[in-house]
Amino acid sequence: MTELKTNIGLLNGRIINISKLPYLDDVLLGNYFIGTMEVKRKSGKNDFVNVLFTFSDLKNHPMLMNNGRFLIYGSLRTHCIYTGKKRQFFQAFYPEKIKEYDKQNIKTSLISEMIVRNNVIRLIGKIERKGRIRSVDSVKEKINFLLKVQENNPKYSSTIPCIAWNENSEFIDMLDEGEQVLIDGTIQSRTIKRLNYNNKKRREVKTSIINEISTIKISPMFDFNDN
Repeated sequence: MTELKTNIGLLNGRIINISKLPYLDDVLLGNYFIGTMEVKRKSGKNDFVNVLFTFSDLKNHPMLMNNGRFLIYGSLRTHCIYTGKKRQFFQAFYPEKIKEYDKQNIKTSLISEMIVRNNVIRLIGKIERKGRIRSVDSVKEKINFLLKVQENNPKYSSTIPCIAWNENSEFIDMLDEGEQVLIDGTIQSRTIKRLNYNNKKRREVKTSIINEISTIKISPMFDFNDN
């Protein structure tokens, strides 16, 4: 029986920036590079997804450093950057397979049904925390929640921020924290600005990309072992 993956996604877009990211945490034991992938929506807007690369990734795919367009198959995970005594959690896409985009030969050994869209992800996890339903522009309803996704290594898990809209928001609102769900959605981005002070006590505005899941479909996952 094929094992059902708890965290799987595919991105189709252009790498627009890569920089060194030296840090250590409990999951990533080494230096990584962080890239920004520009992914187009059907509406014409763009999302910007954090992507982690190793030195081998950059060596094997030199167009990553030259604004190349790629299909990247992998998973969205929560990571921790250590900057001095502070630590910052953020979400980034971790590649398992990287393939340079070829419009003439779109067939790939990745997930065929995913290629129809530029941005798709599937998660299985437990609702860890949820907010309240809010109205947006008096037309839509939304609810924010965190989904705890267990990684392949049982020691590690990722807590991923999610948004549910309209009927999906009502469904999440009915569920209890700790219940397990399967989510199909897209990785979306928003930017936040923080005021930092440098050594000369001058204020600096730092812009960060926040990635979160906008849900399209939510399905309950029943545990038939429960009595």
